[in-house]
Amino acid sequence: MGTNKPKDLGVSFSQEDLDSGNQKTQVKLGTLAESTSIDKSLVYQGQKEVEMTLTSAEITAMANNSKWKYNPLSNVQVRINEDGSAEASGYIDFQAAKDYALALGVSSTDIDQVLEKFPIPQTQFPFYLKGTGSVSNDQVSLNLQQAKLANIAVPTDIVNTYLDPAVSFIENEYLSNDSVNIEKLENQSGNAYFKGTLPEEELVVER
Repeated sequence: MGTNKPKDLGVSFSQEDLDSGNQKTQVKLGTLAESTSIDKSLVYQGQKEVEMTLTSAEITAMANNSKWKYNPLSNVQVRINEDGSAEASGYIDFQAAKDYALALGVSSTDIDQVLEKFPIPQTQFPFYLKGTGSVSNDQVSLNLQQAKLANIAVPTDIVNTYLDPAVSFIENEYLSNDSVNIEKLENQSGNAYFKGTLPEEELVVER
């Protein structure tokens, strides 16, 4: 039976975790005009080399500090486990996610097909993901072990159907950006190790 609360992964964070994470990434944050179109509401500028290790608390802190107006995620927890797996939970705003996906070129037909197979609430609802994965030279390897929307398990056949398109979307929309290059991203003993490039500055339309 589904509930309206996301799964508690036991990850809490402090201002120190946020400051530490931002110190490691060194990405400056800026704002765009309110009139900026949704497809250009998140912009990366510049590029710099970064090698770092982030804790679950640092990742969670930065995920919850986003000021981006169209960010569909809130109350996020991310836990990197020592067994090589990772988990994420929180709320997802369906309309915000849909609007941004449409602006990036995802077809409404594809979205409708997902809804026909798995009629998730078209509002804000909790999500939970667990799996293993890594990125090497901008190529994503992902094995999703569990997925829940509105705290209802997503059937394996649906996960398998849309996993590859989801990976392609990440590679094409984010890892093709000149500012972001991931030479290596992997789980190292319960922390996230990153080597590659990040933008000098992230500009967003703020809430």
